[in-house]
Amino acid sequence: MILKGKWIGGILAGITVLACIYMFVVSWPGHAPKPSSPLTMSRGSGLTPAMKSEVGPVFPELNESMTDEELLTLGRNAVTESPLLAVDWARSQADNILRRRALSAVTRAWGERDPCTAFDWVLDQADFEQQDDMESVLRGAVSQPWLALGLVRQLLKNEPSDPDASAPSLMVALSQAGAFQTALAFLQNGAPADCREEWTADLFKHWAETQPQTALQALATMTNNPAYESTFRALADGWSQNNPGSLADYGEDMPGGVERDYVLHEAFYQWSLQNPEAMMDWLSHRAPGSSFDSAAADLIRKTDSANYPPATAMAVVDQISDPTLRMQSFLNLLGTLQTSDPTAARQYAARVPWLDYQTRQALINGLKNISQQDPIRLK
Repeated sequence: MILKGKWIGGILAGITVLACIYMFVVSWPGHAPKPSSPLTMSRGSGLTPAMKSEVGPVFPELNESMTDEELLTLGRNAVTESPLLAVDWARSQADNILRRRALSAVTRAWGERDPCTAFDWVLDQADFEQQDDMESVLRGAVSQPWLALGLVRQLLKNEPSDPDASAPSLMVALSQAGAFQTALAFLQNGAPADCREEWTADLFKHWAETQPQTALQALATMTNNPAYESTFRALADGWSQNNPGSLADYGEDMPGGVERDYVLHEAFYQWSLQNPEAMMDWLSHRAPGSSFDSAAADLIRKTDSANYPPATAMAVVDQISDPTLRMQSFLNLLGTLQTSDPTAARQYAARVPWLDYQTRQALINGLKNISQQDPIRLK
């Protein structure tokens, strides 16, 4: 069990992959003093020549042009030699930004290699560095997600105020690593109660960006959760980012209601921005209805003929059942065609079957007048 500034022996319950056993001596009055250790010596008096001689080759020089991945590779090599000397090497960089980047690489590498020791090391660092170090160590530690989860749970039992921001750092690290099931387990047991609703929505948003079906299956177990509705919408938001077409397919099969409307709105909004031609083709194969109407009208309004074949757009407009939306979409498309091909615009107005004679003639005459006033458009 880990407690900042105090050492208590124990075994992290529930962790079967790597059992981290800490034997600590509590430095309270009446207890024996804490024995010296290389970790304590390096913090108190710097690196001794004997310690430096154990490293072997001198660590390589760093420069500001190195990428984070290059620094992480060097950090892993340095930690293999000695985590404490690697920390000292990172802190020795003259440039402040490079120093922070190097220290982040080293502590992340340490978290990958020895999560328990690295985690405990963070708890003894200066307050102004602790949160950054905690984030880096946990980014490495989540290579063993359930072990990282156990470490943070135990820390929060001892220090619920979480001064080192271990809980949000763990959520970010698990999400970045794709360990969404572990993150959900933390939210259900261990995460601060006042953060759970917000963090759950954020988790499912990121989850659905890459694994929407798995996220849906996980959400299906939470139907009694008060935050179910907001979480479902966050899932839809995330899903729409990378695969709006499959979200539209999913929404189309949902029963009618506000949730279906929300899903389709998000799908169509993102799809119209990412790939309007594919969305236009999808719409051309769907039966008319309220969802179709709003999606088609929105797409025609926000895009132009460079994003879709005009013939396809005309067919979509003709399928809009709401008369007001159909006329608005028709006029938007007509204006787009007039800009690029005035002749095609007049031909389109002439053959639309649902226009009455007077409206049709007024539109055709208006298009002719625009062309005559602006001959450049005839080219």
